[in-house]
Amino acid sequence: MERERRHACPHPDICLRINSSLDFYLDNIFNNIYISMIRLPRNIIYFFEQQRFVIVSTLDHKDKIHSSAKGIVGIEETGRVYLIDLYQANTFNNLKRNPTISITAIDEHQFIGYTLKGKAEIVQKSEIGETVMRNWYDRVVQRISQRVVKNIKEDKINSQQPEAFFPHPQYLIKMNVEEIVDLTPGHLKRHIKANKNNKS
Repeated sequence: MERERRHACPHPDICLRINSSLDFYLDNIFNNIYISMIRLPRNIIYFFEQQRFVIVSTLDHKDKIHSSAKGIVGIEETGRVYLIDLYQANTFNNLKRNPTISITAIDEHQFIGYTLKGKAEIVQKSEIGETVMRNWYDRVVQRISQRVVKNIKEDKINSQQPEAFFPHPQYLIKMNVEEIVDLTPGHLKRHIKANKNNKS
């Protein structure tokens, strides 16, 4: 009882208003975070699913851009992207300090590309689900298989498969996408749009 009296609010009406304002503030923060995530169109999801790797950019302790190649293991229409990192190095340390992240992929044959910007969370290795890990290893095997088939078709002899020497994944990057940047040149986008209009 003595402790309750010591910590009791001397002005209940004021304290009630403060608590209500705090609840509203926290709800508003949560809502803003939720709203900031955007839905990804199917064509962008398909585009990134076809990429063997993407360029991940983060900010170091001097706010300078650091870029590295990472593999995608999942992308959702809700605006969430999952990437595997094989090393706990620069990208890992940068994201611990600053969650700002972007991922970029280019298709040189179609001359199109996209950058996804947003915020990232670090998921420790022990918390990565079995499905995600299986997806990662399946993608590695698929990449090796595709390269072997391509080498056979092109009559190339290459026994080196870099993926076979990959270390085990160290952690997962869970990215919430807030912005999509279309890197396709403007004149090409107009040409594509005109062709679609002609066909329709």
